[in-house]
Parts: sequence; C-alpha cells; structure tokens
Amino acid sequence: MRKTALLLIFIIFSAGCLGGQKYTSTTVTETVKETVTETTTKTVRETTTETETKTMTETFTPIEKLKQLNSTIKELNQTVVRLNQSLTSCLSILSSQNETIIEQKEKINQLESAYLSCLLQKSTQQNSEFRVLFGREYYYEVLKTIEEANESIYIAMFLMKYDAGDSFDWANDLSRALVRAKKRGLNIYVVLENSVEINQAAYSYLRTNGIKVRFDSPDRTLHAKIVVIDGKVAFIGSHNWSESGLYWNNEVSVEIKSKEVAQEVISYIMSIQ
Repeated sequence: MRKTALLLIFIIFSAGCLGGQKYTSTTVTETVKETVTETTTKTVRETTTETETKTMTETFTPIEKLKQLNSTIKELNQTVVRLNQSLTSCLSILSSQNETIIEQKEKINQLESAYLSCLLQKSTQQNSEFRVLFGREYYYEVLKTIEEANESIYIAMFLMKYDAGDSFDWANDLSRALVRAKKRGLNIYVVLENSVEINQAAYSYLRTNGIKVRFDSPDRTLHAKIVVIDGKVAFIGSHNWSESGLYWNNEVSVEIKSKEVAQEVISYIMSIQ
C-alpha cells in the first residue's frame, strides 16, 4: 500500500513539473571520414635518340697517298731549284759589282799616285821646297801652318773625324783650328767623302761654325787627303784626319811649298764632283 501511494505521488509530481510537455531526445552521431591519400610513384623512362652524323671523307689507298706525297715533294724541289738559281744570279751580280768597285779604287789610287808624282817632279824642277812627313810629324806641321794662315785653306779629305767628347783625339785639334781660322776671317773650303758615315759629325761641326763644307757625289769615291794653305803650301799624302791616321798608323805625306803646285791642287779640289 505504502509503495503504491509513493508511486502515485511521484507520477503526480512529475506531471506537474513538466507541464505536460513532451520532449524528444535526439542523438547526434558524428561520422568521421578519414581521407587516405594514396601516392602513386610513376617511373618515367625517357628514351634519348642520338642522331649520328657521319662525315663522308674521301679515302685513298696507300699507293694513292704515296703518289700524292711524291707530287708535293716534286713541287717543293722545283721551288728550291728556282730559289737557288735566283740566289746564284744575285751573288754573281754582287761579285761583279764588287770587282768593278775594287778596279775603280785601284785606278783612283794609281791616278792619285801619278798626280802626286807629277807634282813632285814639278816642284823639283822649279826648285820648290818640299819635305816628307812621317807619322805624327804631319799633325804638328799641319796644325802649325793652319794657326799661321792668313788667307785661305782648301781641303779634300776621305775621312775627317770630329768627336767633341774625346779630349785626346788629334783630329779634333785640326777641326777646331779650322774654326779659329774662320773666326780670323780666312776663306775655308772643305770637300768630304760621301760614303763615310763618320764624316757627318765633322760636316755638322764645320757647317755650324760658318765653314763652307760639302760631300762629293755618291757615284764616285773621294780618296784624296789634301790640304792647301794660303795658296802656297800643299800637304799631299795618306794621312786621314782621324786619331788612327794622325797618331797610330804608319802614314806618310809630303809638304810642298810652291804657289804653282798649290794653285793646281786648289783647282783639282774645286773640280771634285
């Protein structure tokens, strides 16, 4: 009884609290979907196609190669022969020219010797004063005569050296004596050999100091060594105006004191081309 009463009370109580409303219970179910990424590895095989270019070359048999080589050698030999012929011809011409030059120089030396001999004969016949100057005697006598000159000096010289930096060279003394004579008012005329390069310094020095100086023609060789002073004294011989010619070498010249001889020598100097 007691249990029945309690049950009725619970039912009544429940109905009053809920107001007679009906509730629906909803169950939410979450569905989890897992995404599985499947990686597929693909192997790619690349196929490379190589294109071979074949160069077509001309091929020769050993015999053909040998023939070709022999032909080349033959052409080279012919070229060598032509070059040798040209060289032989050039050497022949050069040898001929050298012989001509030697012959001409010999003729010039002979003419100079004959001319000197003629002058000596004339000076002897005219009772002219002359003397032979050996080696260094020439330097002292020519230098003294230049220093004492009053009118003119004429010179034809194969080699005349001037080196301002050489305090010993006797040739410098003679060139400087000419410049001093020019400053005293003397008429000075000098002809030098064109082919001797060393003459250029003396040419420049004399010309700079107002002296008349020139070279002879390239077509001929001036081999004379002549000095004429004041129209009455002539020095003729083998002495060049250089240190070797004046100081070291075995040289010989002649000093002739004769107006007639001096004038002839001056005419010769002036005629040199």
